[in-house]
Amino acid sequence: MTFPILGGNSAVGGYLIDNSLRFNDGDSAYLSRDFSGASRQTFTFSTWFKRSQLSTTMTLFSSGTSNTERTSLFINSDDTIRFFSSESASVAKLLVSSAVLRDSSAFYHFLLRYDSTDATASNRIRFYLNGNEMSYQGGAVYPAQNNATGYIGSNDTHGLGCLYYGATQTEFFDGYLSETHFIDGQALTPTDFGEFDEDSGIWKPKAYEGTYTGNSFYLDFENSGSLGADVSGLGNNFTPTNLASTDQTTDTPTNNFATFNAVDTPFTNPTFSEGNTKLVTEYSTYTYDVANFGLTTGKWYWEIKCTSSPDDDYFLVGISSTQPTAINQELGYFAHDWGLYGAGGVNSLRNNNAFSSYGGAITNGDIIGVALDLDNNRLYFSINGTFQNSSVPATGTNPISITAPSSTPRGAYFPAVCYLWGANSATFEANFGNPAFSISSGNSDGNGYGNFEYTPPSGFLALCTQNLATVLSPTIDDGSLYQNQVLYTGTGSARDVTGYGFQPDWVWIKQRSGATYHRLYDSSRGAGQEVYSNATDAESDGSASQMSAFISDGFSIPTSGGNYTNTNTATYVAWGWKANGGTTSSNTDGDVTSTVQVNSTAGFSIVTWTSTGGNESIGHGLGVVPAMFITKNRTAGANWKVYHHKNTSAPETDNVSLNKTDPTQDDINAWNDTAPTSTTFTVGIDAGSGGSSGNNMVAYCFAEIEGYSKFGSYTGNGSSTDGTFVYTGFRPAWIMIKRTDSADNWIIFDNKRDSFNGVGKMVSANLSNGEYDDPTDNLDFVSNGFKLTTSNARDNASGGTYIYACFSANPFVSSTGIPVTAR
Repeated sequence: MTFPILGGNSAVGGYLIDNSLRFNDGDSAYLSRDFSGASRQTFTFSTWFKRSQLSTTMTLFSSGTSNTERTSLFINSDDTIRFFSSESASVAKLLVSSAVLRDSSAFYHFLLRYDSTDATASNRIRFYLNGNEMSYQGGAVYPAQNNATGYIGSNDTHGLGCLYYGATQTEFFDGYLSETHFIDGQALTPTDFGEFDEDSGIWKPKAYEGTYTGNSFYLDFENSGSLGADVSGLGNNFTPTNLASTDQTTDTPTNNFATFNAVDTPFTNPTFSEGNTKLVTEYSTYTYDVANFGLTTGKWYWEIKCTSSPDDDYFLVGISSTQPTAINQELGYFAHDWGLYGAGGVNSLRNNNAFSSYGGAITNGDIIGVALDLDNNRLYFSINGTFQNSSVPATGTNPISITAPSSTPRGAYFPAVCYLWGANSATFEANFGNPAFSISSGNSDGNGYGNFEYTPPSGFLALCTQNLATVLSPTIDDGSLYQNQVLYTGTGSARDVTGYGFQPDWVWIKQRSGATYHRLYDSSRGAGQEVYSNATDAESDGSASQMSAFISDGFSIPTSGGNYTNTNTATYVAWGWKANGGTTSSNTDGDVTSTVQVNSTAGFSIVTWTSTGGNESIGHGLGVVPAMFITKNRTAGANWKVYHHKNTSAPETDNVSLNKTDPTQDDINAWNDTAPTSTTFTVGIDAGSGGSSGNNMVAYCFAEIEGYSKFGSYTGNGSSTDGTFVYTGFRPAWIMIKRTDSADNWIIFDNKRDSFNGVGKMVSANLSNGEYDDPTDNLDFVSNGFKLTTSNARDNASGGTYIYACFSANPFVSSTGIPVTAR
């Protein structure tokens, strides 16, 4: 029995996409159609897609007659996107992106523009990702002018979702395709199909208003009975192969649903399928797999079905807020993980590596419902629609009490599954509201989203971005309005450096092309008053040569920049943070009166005070507890001191120095063994944090803001192929990382020096060295965090502990319901 796809409501108006089509490469699923008389000199292919499997070759669009006579647009096993055409009458044409596409938690928009009539060779094949033209690897081979491209547009069968040539179909796509256009005879641009949201700057789809001719088609996948229906009006329909009505989903670029997280599996090695809603565990690991939505507030419901567990049903379903660091750390092993455990027909609850009796028996094929109430920190389980232990989620009756997300290691809870017994594997199928398996009833949540077997409890929602937007309501949709980076090249002459989009109140400048000191300025101390993150030096006045003013969109350099901020032809990065436009106020919350400049929206304050030389509390003005603050003695030479709330279990006694490689120091003299509060932080008698009597001091204070900033910790796993994944709840723009259990450098990455993944250009806050670009020491900025792709000790040593500070480009979903694009 087939039920309609549910979920027609939206948090916002605008252009909405109702459906996508889920491709499973294990099913050899694809769409095909014979073309006739298309233009082979000019065309545009535009699609939105979400990847499932990574590091596997899969084709988006293709045609050909043989393996040596074919044309294809595909994602290679190295995760680059490529256009390839091999023809007997001409040299093979090839274009390869520099960027890698390794984000499986959100949709990409990709556009291929082919126009061999263009007089400039490099304009004849062009790639665009999320509205921006991509950069390309060397060795590109472009078609001759007016050359007909190989087989796209030829009078041959075309495959969508596979490499199709002759009678062969291979390299099947694995993931979701949505809003797919082929425009015959026109070379169009991304703005014909999408636009940057005016509030968040996120690239989003819009309705195509152009014309369709010839072999053009538009697939919206809204007809479950005819999945390849062309809605352009031309009737250029595709024939589906190995695709069923259950492959039509509501997981789309305008409402992104949760799936299992393919980049958060360093110790599990599962086999994913069905758009990452189904997994088969690896028998030898006994650890758990989690979804890609981290939940911090609100009420949520999902369903899990274990369809194969061969050893007396030894499987767990539940939630986790701890990352395993080794095999044999099953769900419920840690204090902040809970799992409903089925074993031999007897149920129990597992938490903190202990078991307690809970509920009735479960077995293979049962649907386990999970209701998570993070407004009240409660957890409930149902079996085939019946909540256990007489619990009633809607009224809060008989809950499992859990720790508040903010007090857990990851700061959020993740849906999790685990199999932990015997030399076998288990199969789990997840329904976060977009099931890949058949539903016999069909129930949505109170907002109209999702398609569940059983009715969600009142007030509990499906895991999709439209619901997240309503629950989280992020206050910052565009992180670049509060923290931004500007790249510039020195001129040796007086100049303005602009491009922030705001007046920066804290500016951190580093020459990339040479070895010079980092220079840090702020509008509270006054333009030109510089301190150096890589040195202990006291404050120096560089207003006559380095920086003379903060201006509405940047800062001014008066002369040559003294060979430090404006050397002719030298390249620079200048990171900027917005406070309060230079307007300060007096704060008497602490033992001494401080001067504060506060941006409470962004959780940032600049604090200056004069030390009394003893232990003293200082008002910071944030109104919430800071997660990190950095202090510097401006008068005397002293180390920078950094407080970080995730630096060990007792951060009030520990500190690290921004100008040094040293690991965490246990030193009561830094913070006087006193944790910060919503009004003050405390400094001790250390020369860097508290100073001597009469010393002028400065502190930069930060609070975590949902969707904008995160100050966390993680443990490295030493893998260069499947490094640690760090969840932030947003797509990063700027990251600083420090190893704390061993000596190593502070390293900084950003989204301007590396505009696509992988991210490898780094500078070290504690070194004067120029920028370092190590192709083997990379990470990826993804839609919900960052992923280490290195085994280097700086950021991913096996068992190494790290702290980080991270600021966003965009939240995972904006306050108006715009999902961030994959990077």
